[in-house]
Amino acid sequence: MKYAIWALVFALTGCYRFCERDNDRMAANATVLVANVDPVSHGVAQGTGVVIFSSADMSLILTCAHVVSHSDIVLVSPLFGQDYTGTIEKISKEDDLAIILVRAHMPNVFVANSAPGLYETVTVAGNPNGTRGVLFHTMITSYYVPFRNRPHWLLSGGVFYPGLSGGPVLNSHNEVVGIVSNVDTDDGTIIQGTGFCVSLDTIRKFISDYPL
Repeated sequence: MKYAIWALVFALTGCYRFCERDNDRMAANATVLVANVDPVSHGVAQGTGVVIFSSADMSLILTCAHVVSHSDIVLVSPLFGQDYTGTIEKISKEDDLAIILVRAHMPNVFVANSAPGLYETVTVAGNPNGTRGVLFHTMITSYYVPFRNRPHWLLSGGVFYPGLSGGPVLNSHNEVVGIVSNVDTDDGTIIQGTGFCVSLDTIRKFISDYPL
């Protein structure tokens, strides 16, 4: 019943599973589930990450700082293939961004050089409520929204649920133009169909130390 309900939600909102469309396999393979265990409470924080660089023996994964802030060791689980243990390479709680290092080759996408236009359709990939391999179309309806004292882009339309944090916002070329940062308001309530993402400018400044 649980999966039937999710299937209905995805159908009504334009969401679909990665594996159902060949042209989205690149985004599917580069999008991972990220899990971080709190050493005190032993609670598990889960979110999404995206591989933005890969060589023969290492990969860099971009995600949100609040997803991996509990400890330096994280579990990285691709949609296909084996799980990996990763370490936090860089983190900024102010920007809500983090980079995870995995000592393995993983399929990757690239970070875009230019931002999409206002009201341009973009794609969000991630793991809402732990459901793996989901993406949906949405649009950027406002630039530089002051959210929790940081500039964010406002995304409208789609299914924004916990688990999407750290997920990539992709343009039509499967390039990362944003990272989903928050799906709720300051008081913790979820606004259906609305999400916030870290802007491309913030992302590019954050990764400027890397030859990406």
